[in-house]
Amino acid sequence: MLRLYNGQSVQGPGIIGFPLWGEIAGLFFVVFCVVPGLIYLATINAMDGCESLKHPQNWEINENAIRIRGKGMEVNLEWSHILNVKQGKGFLHFFISRNRAFFLPLELFSQDEINQVLTFQKI
Repeated sequence: MLRLYNGQSVQGPGIIGFPLWGEIAGLFFVVFCVVPGLIYLATINAMDGCESLKHPQNWEINENAIRIRGKGMEVNLEWSHILNVKQGKGFLHFFISRNRAFFLPLELFSQDEINQVLTFQKI
């Protein structure tokens, strides 16, 4: 690389200098450390602020809807509002949008009950 310094040409380093590597490292740190940390803290604050999550909830699942009752809240989800039901690793997920879901531990269900819930969703 050829650079001009006080009107004279001098040979510069042929590798990427520290300022660029520092910027790359800083960007990496922000994207993979700071942003996930902020998302985690926002989630913890949201969970702490929701009183209904701190108390037991009663779920009723039948062929018409899913009804969730808890302290100070009641949710009635008709199957037409549930986009998808998936059996994940340890949980049964009820998706109400592409990235939002209600979920219950699989240990609460027998395999027959899981199959029945999956058929409810298809009706």
